This record gives sequence, C-alpha cells and structure tokens, in this order.
Amino acid sequence: LLDTSVEYVVSYFGVTRAGGVVVPLNCSLDLEALRVILNDCEPVVLITHGSKERLLSRVITAVPSVRCIFCAGRMVPPTLSGKKVIPLASLLEGRESIALKRRGSDLESRVKETDLACIVYTSGSTGRPKGVMLSHRNPVSNAGSVVEYLRLTGEDSTVVVLPLYYSSGISQMLSHIKVGGKMVLTSEPIFPNLIWRLIQDEGITGLSGVPTTFSMLLLASRLGDYDLRSLRYIMAAGARMPPETVRRLLTVFPWIEVYLCYGLTEASPRVTYLDPKDVLRKIDSVGRAIPGVEVSLLDEDGREVKPGEVGEIVVKGPNVMMGYWGRPKETAQVLRPEGLHTGDLATVDQEGYIYILGRKSEVIKKGGEKVIPGEIEQVLLRHPDVQDCAVVGVPDEVWSEVPKAFVVLKDGCSATETQVLEYCYSHLGPFKVPHQIEFSSSLPKTWSGKVRKAVLCDS
Repeated sequence: LLDTSVEYVVSYFGVTRAGGVVVPLNCSLDLEALRVILNDCEPVVLITHGSKERLLSRVITAVPSVRCIFCAGRMVPPTLSGKKVIPLASLLEGRESIALKRRGSDLESRVKETDLACIVYTSGSTGRPKGVMLSHRNPVSNAGSVVEYLRLTGEDSTVVVLPLYYSSGISQMLSHIKVGGKMVLTSEPIFPNLIWRLIQDEGITGLSGVPTTFSMLLLASRLGDYDLRSLRYIMAAGARMPPETVRRLLTVFPWIEVYLCYGLTEASPRVTYLDPKDVLRKIDSVGRAIPGVEVSLLDEDGREVKPGEVGEIVVKGPNVMMGYWGRPKETAQVLRPEGLHTGDLATVDQEGYIYILGRKSEVIKKGGEKVIPGEIEQVLLRHPDVQDCAVVGVPDEVWSEVPKAFVVLKDGCSATETQVLEYCYSHLGPFKVPHQIEFSSSLPKTWSGKVRKAVLCDS
C-alpha cells in the first residue's frame, strides 16, 4: 500500500527476489474495497507509509492474516491493532530482520519464472475485483516486447505518471530497469506545468500515459515556455485516444513518435501497438500484435474472422496470466486452448490492423439483432464537431433495447441532434443509428480514460 516512490520499487524487487508474491494496492481505494481485496488475498506482511496510519488502523483489524507491517516514512507506534510495525528503512539497512520460511538455501534456484510473482486486482467496475495472477515470466516478457518496439536503451528516461500499482506502471518500471534507463518518480497529481518542467530539466526521452494524461498535459498554460526537444516518444494505452488529441500532440511536438496501444491486466498488460509511421493513416486503430505475442479475432464458433467482420480478441503468448486468484471457474471461462479470451470485440483490416469496438457485454440487442456500440462511436468521432462520445443500450418498448449516444462537442461547435443523426444515417445502416443523442460537457471516466458506461445507463 504505497504511492509511487523509491520504497515501492525496492519493495517490489525485494519481495519477488525472496520468492514472495507482490499484491500492489490502489492507494485511492476506499476502506471497504481495501478490506475485500486484503481478505481475498490474505497477505502476511503489509508494506505501507506512515502517512496512512489512520486508514491502516481502521482496516487492519478486519484482516487477520497480516502478522506484521513494514512502514516507510513517518513512523507509527511499534504495534498497530496488535500487529508488529517495523521501519522499512531499518529492514533495508539490516538493523531489523524477519524470519522467512525457506524452501532451499539458494534463492536463485528456488524462484522459477513460472512461479507466481504478483496479484494485480482489476478495477472491479463490473463487480467484485478479480485478482489477476502474473508469473515472474509474464510482466518480464511483456517488458521485453515493450523494450523492442520502443527501441529503449540505457540512454532513455521517463517520468512515471502512471501509478505503479497498475500493470501499466509495472510494465513501465520493468522495461526501463531492464535496459538501465532512468525513471523519475512522482506521486504528485498530474499538474501539466510540473510534468513539462520535469521533462525539460531531466532530459526525459519518453512519456507513457492514458488518454486523459495527455488531454490534461496539453492544457498547460505555459507549454511554449519549455524546451522539450529531448522527448522522443509518447505511448498511450488504457482507453481509446481521441483522434483530435493525437493530431494536437503531433502539431505541438512534430518530431515525436506517438504509439497507440491496447492491452489488459490479464496480458501483463500490453497486447498491440500502432507503429508511429502509421498513426495518421490508421488513427482509429490500435495496430498489430507486439513482438512475441499472437493475436487473433474469433467468432462465436471459434473461427478466425475475415477482414471487416467482428470477432473477439484472443491473445496467446508468455505475457498471458496464470489465472484469477481463487476463481477457477472464471479462469476456465477465459483461458482456453486457443488463448486468453479478452471479452473485447474488434475488426481487422486487410493489412492486419486491429480496431477495437468495445466489450462483448456492451453489445446492444435491438429486436433480436446485435448492435455494437463501438461501430457507432467510430462514426460519431469522425463528425467534425464531435470531441468525444459513448453509446449505450437503453430500454425500449418496441425494440426491447436501442442505442443512445452521449456526445461531447468541440469548443465553439454547435451541431444539433438532427445534424448528428443525419451524419449517422449517411455512414451507418438504419438499424444502427442511435435513437437519441444527448449532448454533455464531459463523460464520466475511469483513471485510465475508459468511459464508465454503467453511470451513463443509470442516468
């Protein structure tokens, strides 16, 4: 339970080196969510910061598995709710020690690449959070693929703006450590001018984030004041990057390479990337499979779809998870002989470029026919006045369920519902045209930039 910090990095490698299992915890979780996760994975040791004493004292009594707490920063009392508290600094400096049950005298020989290394909990937006079990090989192989397509070397450096308790943050950490690159850690909120100043002062060569990250950074009031010529690439993942944001980045930084990626926690997380040379030509695509990973699009009968047809993304490779912690049935549903069934729908073009359409669970069943929200969203985003959008299914007395679009217009634009619907009719089959357009100033999103469609449905 640590924010992005040196202590987090040291703890991650210390635990995995000793053959333990890391469970990165989201520091912004509420009390009940923390209790659910901690009682699900039953940790023996909790590593945290003294600033979280109040939260700890409330949650720790409900987690009987915890025997001891390692505390960084400001110290808390020697015991907390009956649990022993050890200063993390004392442990690292050798002034304190704990007894670990050893299965052998040689650490190197007893930690295997197929052993469980970490359990990363998903956001739980569709229910109770699931613990994704990743072996030592899973994130390390994924980091190797990232190193290859980003062409990372020991001369590269990055500002870590993604929390290290997410799989994307772990991937960023491992890929830079793998090549001996530099990481500048900050747990501060994303203040645009602060990040740009760090990039300038530290000579940062690469920046990874989610679409929201870059939308916020482009709002910097003094962007033109900074010398950012050291920046070589930008990598975006986590959600669909609005084409307008991509174009703006390339206008502001015409020399940089922009990588648009797709991934999921269950794949450690990276699965595809769009090569920078294709970004403007294939701006709606997430590219093709990363090195060492196979991606296929399968229909409901398990057959590979043809270009233009819709299929589920299935992933195979050394990055694919071991399974869900304590959930064998759910593991069996997604891990099958052909690979990891992601639940994400997509199409592929003649050149092999993949286009994400959304989740299988979001498909709208209109009068017995299937309408995929992502197909409508792709059309809406091509409208010259549309900045962002989301399509959900809403109840209907005649059709049972129909598509409704929530639309955010660009600043200064004033398209009407009639105009947007006319545009849809000219680019979509009549059956897929939204029955209603609702304009909004913004859309509710997760930290990664994914639209919280359940919130829109409830509204």
